[in-house]
Amino acid sequence: TQGYSSAASDVYKRQDIQDGEITLDVYLTVKYGFAIPETAAKVQDAVMSAVETMTGFSVRTVNVHVGGISFN
Repeated sequence: TQGYSSAASDVYKRQDIQDGEITLDVYLTVKYGFAIPETAAKVQDAVMSAVETMTGFSVRTVNVHVGGISFN
């Protein structure tokens, strides 16, 4: 399987913390040839796990927004 890090580029994020829970919005561009739903799901899982591990906060939601496809 191809990892999400090689499938996504131009990643931007925004976060909001309420009641000790974090909501994240991740904006990315998916490289041509990668399945968008699969890539978005992998990014969502990886970001949630990393943020919870690094911060100790509970992640309520990770919203992944695919803004386009890169042909590079």
